[in-house]
Amino acid sequence: MCTLTHTCDKDELIARDAEQIAAFIRSQVDTGVRSYSDFLILTRKKTGRITPYADALEALNIPTEVSGAGAFGESAEVQAITKLLRSLADPQDQLALVAVLRGPLFGISDPELYAFKRSDGWFSYVAADLQVRTTDRATDRVWSALDALSRYYRWTRVLPASTALERILEDTGYLAFAATTPGGVDAGDVLHAVDRVRQVVESGGSLADAADALEADREATSEVESLPLAPGRTDVVRLMNLHKAKGLEANVVFLADPQGGVRPRADIHIERDGLHARGWLKIVRKSEGSWAETLLGEHADWAAHEAAELPYVEAEEHRLLYVAATRAREVLVVSRWSKKPGEGAWGKLSPFLAKVAELKVPAHVEAASTLALDCGEAARHEAEAHRAAAHARVNQASWSITSATAEAHHIARMTRSVDPSPDDPSKVVVANTSSHRADAGQAWGTLIHGLLEHAMRHENVTRDDLRRLGMWLTVEEPRLREVLDLAIDTVLQVAKATVWTDAKASSHSVETAFSFADSTNSIVNGVIDLMFERDGQHHVIDYKTDVDATLRAEAYAAQLKTYERALTAVGLSVTAPAILSVRTE
Repeated sequence: MCTLTHTCDKDELIARDAEQIAAFIRSQVDTGVRSYSDFLILTRKKTGRITPYADALEALNIPTEVSGAGAFGESAEVQAITKLLRSLADPQDQLALVAVLRGPLFGISDPELYAFKRSDGWFSYVAADLQVRTTDRATDRVWSALDALSRYYRWTRVLPASTALERILEDTGYLAFAATTPGGVDAGDVLHAVDRVRQVVESGGSLADAADALEADREATSEVESLPLAPGRTDVVRLMNLHKAKGLEANVVFLADPQGGVRPRADIHIERDGLHARGWLKIVRKSEGSWAETLLGEHADWAAHEAAELPYVEAEEHRLLYVAATRAREVLVVSRWSKKPGEGAWGKLSPFLAKVAELKVPAHVEAASTLALDCGEAARHEAEAHRAAAHARVNQASWSITSATAEAHHIARMTRSVDPSPDDPSKVVVANTSSHRADAGQAWGTLIHGLLEHAMRHENVTRDDLRRLGMWLTVEEPRLREVLDLAIDTVLQVAKATVWTDAKASSHSVETAFSFADSTNSIVNGVIDLMFERDGQHHVIDYKTDVDATLRAEAYAAQLKTYERALTAVGLSVTAPAILSVRTE
C-alpha cells in the first residue's frame, strides 16, 4: 500500500492528483516496469470527477477506457455534437450557432467573430447567400463556416438524421481527428453519439430531441457508457467510479480524488416486522442552482428515525470502501489531502495509512513521442492504393444466392437452347401482336399461379370465387383484366387433369418455399408450385405458362433437378419432377 499526499489548495487538489497519477503511470510504462492494463483508477463520486483524470491521462498519450455515469455525456466530443444538433434544429438560434463556430468543429476565435460582426455580418447560415461579403481575411473563415453549416442544414432535410450527421463528421474531419487520441475513447464517443441520435430519431424524435438526449447523458444517473473506438482492447488504463468496480481487479489500483466523498445521510427509514413494513421520510425541495434543500415536512420523530437508519448507511459506505481496497492485486495507492486527512472519499482509511510509504512520482514526465505524419503526395498515393486493395479484398463475395428459376434461365441462355422464357421478369404485358401476347410474361404467370394456388387450397371452388380473387390479383396490372376470363378458363381446365385430381386426393402442399446450400459458397432458393405424397413418394409439379412448355422440357431440366435436390436434402424420397403446361391453346 502507498499514499499520494497533496498539500495544495482544495481547488487545485483534483488537478494535482490527476497529474501525479498520470505521471506515475507514464513513467512505469516508459521504463518497461508495467503495462497500461496493470492500472485501475477509481473515484468515489460520479458527477464531474472522472473528466479531470481522463484529461490528464490523454495529455500524456495514455490510452484510457472510461466508465461511469455521465462520462459519455461529459466528453468534449459529445458536447460539440450536442451544440451542432441544437443549431441545425433551430437556424434562428444565434447563441447555438456562435457556440458551434467557437467549438472544435470550426475553431473560430472571438476576435474573428467580432470582426465579422463589425463588418455587418449576420450570424445566420440560412441567409448566408443574401449577405454582402467583405474581402477582409479576418472574416473569411466565418463565411466558410456559414457556407458549410448551410450545406449541413440541407443534408438534415433530405437525409436521415444519423446519415446526415455521419456525412457532417466526415466533411469536417472531426471523427478522424477524434481517432488520433490514445485509446480511441474520443472517436468511440463520437460514433456512440451518432448511434444515440439514430435511436432518438427512429423513435420519432427530432434533432432537438436528440440534443436533449445527449445532454441528459451528462447526468450522474445516466447509464450510457463511454466506449473506446475498439471495445475490448485490453492494453488500456481503466478509469471509473467505485460503483462500476465490483468484480474487477488490477495489479495497481488508485483510490483517487480524496475530497470527492459522500456525506452519509438518511433520507428514508423503513422498519420491517415479519410481513409488515412501515416507512418514514423527509419531504424536501431541491434547489436547481445548488445542493441546498428546503425542508417541506418531516415526521415529528424524524430525528430518532434518522439516527436508527444512519448505521445502515454507514455500513454501506464501509462495504464500498472494502470493495475499493480489495481491487488491488499488488499495489493500492490511496490519495489524501494533508489538510483534512480524515475526511473525504477515503478518510476512513486514514488511521491505517500512518506508516504507509509515500508513492514516488517523477518530477518531470513527458508524453510519449509520436511520429510526424507524412502527408506528401507519394504517401497519399500509397495510402489510396492500400485502401483500394483492402476494399477489393473485402468486396470479394464469399458466397452467393440464386433461385432455381433464375439459374434455369441462365443455363438456357448460355447454351442458346431456347429463347428467353415468357416467365422472364424483364417481360411486360403488352397488347397482343404476332410476337407478344397479353397472356404471357411475369404478370400473367403470377395471376395464373395465384388462381391455381387458391383452387388447390379450397374445395369446390367456383368460377365466381376465382373471378373475385382475380380482380384483387390484377389491381396493379389492370390490363390483365381483359384476359381474366381466359385465366379462369385455364385454371378450371387444369383442375381436370389427372395429376391435379391425384394431388387433391393426397397430402399436398402449394407454393412451398425452400432454401439449401448447393455448395460451400452458394445458397439456392425457390418455390415449388405443387407437391403431393402418394405411396411414400413425393411428386413435384412445376406450372409453366409457355405456349410450348412441354416441347421445351429439356430447358427446365436443371430447374426440376434443383427441386429434387432440395427435397432430397431434407430426407424426402422424390419421384422425377414434372412440368404441367397451364395453357388453353
